[in-house]
Parts: sequence; C-alpha cells; structure tokens
Amino acid sequence: MKSLIIRIVLPVLLLASGGYCLTQAMAAAPAAKAAWDVRCDTPKDKKTPKTCEAYQQLSIQQKGQKTVSRLAEMAIGYPAEKKGKPRGVLILPLGIALDSPMTLAIGEQKPLTFRVRYCERQGCFAYLNFEQAQIDLMKKADKLKVTVSAMTGKNISIIMSLKGFGSAIDKAKG
Repeated sequence: MKSLIIRIVLPVLLLASGGYCLTQAMAAAPAAKAAWDVRCDTPKDKKTPKTCEAYQQLSIQQKGQKTVSRLAEMAIGYPAEKKGKPRGVLILPLGIALDSPMTLAIGEQKPLTFRVRYCERQGCFAYLNFEQAQIDLMKKADKLKVTVSAMTGKNISIIMSLKGFGSAIDKAKG
C-alpha cells in the first residue's frame, strides 16, 4: 500500500485529555509521484463485479522514530449499491471531538459538512456521499482540506494533495 510520509519539524501530535490531537499536517507528494492510487477487491465468484476505489493514505513518522503511523486516509469509489454514485470514506485519527462540525473543502470551494459515524482502534470513520460535480471539481483542484476539532477545541487542518486524483478515480470507475 502506498503511503506518503510526512516529516514534521515541530511535533504534530500532542498528548491531550488522554488522546492524541493534531495541530496541523500538510502533505506534499514528490514532484513526479501522484498522491492517489487505485486498489480493487478480488471477488470470490465471477458473478460479483470487481469494485475499485481511488485512495490516498497520509502517514506520519515522528523525528527519531522508526515506526510510521497512519494519520488520515481517504478512499472514493463507485459501489454497486450506490447505483453509480460516488461514495467516499475518510479515516481520521483518534482524539478528535466528535460533537464539533467537520468540514471538507475542495480547493477554494465552500466546505462540505460531514460527521464521523464511528471510531475504533484504526481511527474515526466518516462516510461521504459525493455528487459527480464534486468529483469533477476534485479532478481540477490541487488540494482537499479536512478540518476537524481536537478534544482541546483547537482546529486541526489536514491537507491532502489531489495530484493524480483524476487518473486514479477514472481507473477506479472503470
């Protein structure tokens, strides 16, 4: 699985209220490398259609640490049960305030509001139903900005590059 490693000079994670809170993270893909990739399931029978999704995973490696942890992940696909409508999942880090508004801004557009459905050890999961016009906008934009609140009340911005998104989502759609 591809991942982008974010190396931050200042500490990114703060221990607060028994959980980790992000202050801010920004990912920059190497110039020649797309930030988005495609992954597909492998159906056990030939009657079930193959489903693919475009995804990006942001990982963090703190200075002096060997371990790499997932910071955030976003995947968008066209599941059969949604009848061709794009649907996404956003996995956010633990330690975010679930009762605060969460937004996703495509480029410089007005942010979309969303809610986290549940949290588990791997992170907090939000499901997003997109309109095709929003997917088309993502193909043209250079970044996504996800804004959530930490348990301390401080806003957290996670910037995701859209480099390679258009190609990846077109492959995922088939």
